[in-house]
Order: sequence, then C-alpha cells, then structure tokens
Amino acid sequence: MNMLQTITPTISSVELVEIINGLRPDDAKELRHDNFMTKIEKHPGIDSPKFLGQYKDSTGRTLKCYNLPKREAELMVMSESLEVQTKVYDRLTALEAREAQRTVAGQSNVFALAMVESMARTLRMSDSGVLLMYRQVAGIYAPEAVIAIPVYAIDAPPTTTATAPASSMPTASLTDLLREHEIDMAAVTANKLLAQAGIIEQLTRPSSKGAAKKFWSVTEKGSIFGKNVTSPNNPKETQPHWYRQCAKTLIETYLLP
Repeated sequence: MNMLQTITPTISSVELVEIINGLRPDDAKELRHDNFMTKIEKHPGIDSPKFLGQYKDSTGRTLKCYNLPKREAELMVMSESLEVQTKVYDRLTALEAREAQRTVAGQSNVFALAMVESMARTLRMSDSGVLLMYRQVAGIYAPEAVIAIPVYAIDAPPTTTATAPASSMPTASLTDLLREHEIDMAAVTANKLLAQAGIIEQLTRPSSKGAAKKFWSVTEKGSIFGKNVTSPNNPKETQPHWYRQCAKTLIETYLLP
C-alpha cells in the first residue's frame, strides 16, 4: 500500500504567460492572460476543465487560471520560440525532480517511523526511549517539526499495585540494585534467574560483521518491575532498568531462595 500521494507537477497559465512575454522581442505584442486562457480552452488536445485553478492578482482579486501538466504546457508553447519551449521544459523538469526527491524522502520517513513503531513493540521500549527515536527521525526528515515533539516522557509501570504505583519512578541497572541491597550475586546469575521467571528474555540482533549479538529485554510480565531503555552501547539494543521502588519485591520474589 502506497502511503504517499505522488503529485504531478504543473505550471500555471500565469507563469507561462510571464515566460512567453519575457522572451518575446521588445517590439512584439504582449500576450494577455485572458487571451491565453481562451487558447487553452479552444485547444483540441487539452481537456481544460480538468486543470482549472485560481490565483490572486496584484490587487488581491481571485481570478481563474489553468494549472497545466508537462504535456499540456508543452502543447501550449509549441508555436513559441525555441527559447520559450526550452525554458518551459526546464522549469517542468526541475519541478518533476523536486517532486521525485520529496517522494523518496517521504518514503524514507514512512519507513523510519514504521521501524520505530516496530522496534517499540518488539523490544517493549519505554516511552522515553521511543520518544528519543521519534526526535531523531524528525531531526533527519523534518527538522522544523522537532520543536513540536516533547523533550521527555514519563515512564511508569503499566499497572497500579501497592508495590508499583503508576507514577514516574527512578530506575537503576541490575548491577547497581544488587550492590545497593547487598545481594552477593553476579548480574549474570541474576539475569538467568529473571529469565527463568519470565521477567526478562534474551533477544538477538545482527552485528555489523553479520554475527548474532544477544541482549536482555524486559518482558510484558516484567514490565511492572522495570522498563527497557536504549542501550548506551548500541541504539539497536535495549537494556533493562529496574524501578528502585519495586527493587525489594523483585529481589525477594525472584532472586532469593
């Protein structure tokens, strides 16, 4: 499904008249726009009602004009000089190139946003992590839109319980929590126990050399205790961070005998 509408470049009858008059000899009669409009309407190869548009003149009046695609515009200048024909052709070619560039950029933007949404679902990333990726995409494809994107988001557990109230809470790595609670256990061992309990799971991603790289990710079950943040070592990975307020329950339930 094509999510982007391709726009056919057109040139207005007003601009065509300006080009024609600008390249006519000084002693030649100036072409009037209303007369040019009549020529368009009488041309047997142009379905003029399809291209009817409007423009504002120098006094602010809204007047009729025609917005012609490349074929119709070239038909209307066939009787003009080669200079006029060339300028009209070059103008429309430039418009086509600009539209093609816009379409490619738009497709890349759509793909990037789809990637963000897919990664957010697959990796169960925190709101702040997703927001960071949205800001990065906007910075590349729509810098003017960055100002409209919040700078931060409040990350909170998805459910409200006595041990995990739905509010913003500070987090810490598993290594820090084990040290703070004086638990004599390596993070590697603790991760294995949490994985066995379904609190985290191991995911893989391809490395730059093609090998599979493994990393930990908080599961839906574990989301009441922590969240996935973007790894500082690689933005393609997540790193579990645990809510400090829920740390005691997490440790006593899943890490202690």
